[in-house]
Amino acid sequence: MMPGSGVKPTIESYSILIEQLLKESAFGQAYKVFHLMVSMGHKPDVCIYTSFLVAYYNEEKLKEADDVIDKMAEARVMPDVMAYTVMIDGYGRAGLLNRAFDVLKFMVDAGHEPSQYTYSILIKHLSQGGVDLKTEASFINIADVWKVVKYETLLELFDKMVEHRCPLNTSIFTSLTTGLCREGRLEEALRLLDHMQSCGISPGEDIYTSMRDLIELTINKAIQLKGNFPFKKSLQSHHIVNVATPERLRRLYNILTICCLQALVDVSQIYNHYAWVGISRNTFVYSILIDNWAQRDDV
Repeated sequence: MMPGSGVKPTIESYSILIEQLLKESAFGQAYKVFHLMVSMGHKPDVCIYTSFLVAYYNEEKLKEADDVIDKMAEARVMPDVMAYTVMIDGYGRAGLLNRAFDVLKFMVDAGHEPSQYTYSILIKHLSQGGVDLKTEASFINIADVWKVVKYETLLELFDKMVEHRCPLNTSIFTSLTTGLCREGRLEEALRLLDHMQSCGISPGEDIYTSMRDLIELTINKAIQLKGNFPFKKSLQSHHIVNVATPERLRRLYNILTICCLQALVDVSQIYNHYAWVGISRNTFVYSILIDNWAQRDDV
């Protein structure tokens, strides 16, 4: 009980105290509170174990972190997405990328879908080649991963996942594509979509939406920055999906056809699917005209 209050501490109270002690690197005191909590009949949850993992990885104490993982298994406390991601980050910091991907495999096998943040962590460490994060020249802020990641690094991620028998699925491509689109990296997103389809994986609606939003944003920027060009007024009034150059315009139109129409060939069905993504009938007509214009040899 809390002294003088008659109130029995809750697991949340213990968790807050343990986390604060761990932030101060007071591992001994944190464990005393941990054992007191257990003696009071509280079963430590995954969040408390994750706090210990974070603290040990921050101190580069991999053996102690591994001991925490063993204790979780003994207590039959299953890691969640965040706990697995913390482990992946910890091994990545130490340059142990193979162990990081082993954890990813365990995570997937346990039925947990890696989050975009999980992939951000993996990409960050792949980009740095597993070198010491304390080296300033090699540091990549996690918030900047999608701004600076090279397409080749994404391919390396796929290779590593296949090597460690982690299945490539719609979820991973959605996480990567939406991450790229969020930073305006249309070219890489398109290449990723091509790679996805070459793997026989169908894009999900989130990919269609993020790509469409980015293309529409690109249209607005193109209209603002570029001078007069064919159908400019039509583009301005109908917000047709395109970009500044004819070749890019044709490519994006084809990509949208693949994404939004999914191989439907009947004109009425095509129009209905364009309407589904918010494109009007007039815009649909203009898109066909512009597509023909983009393929002219004299442009």
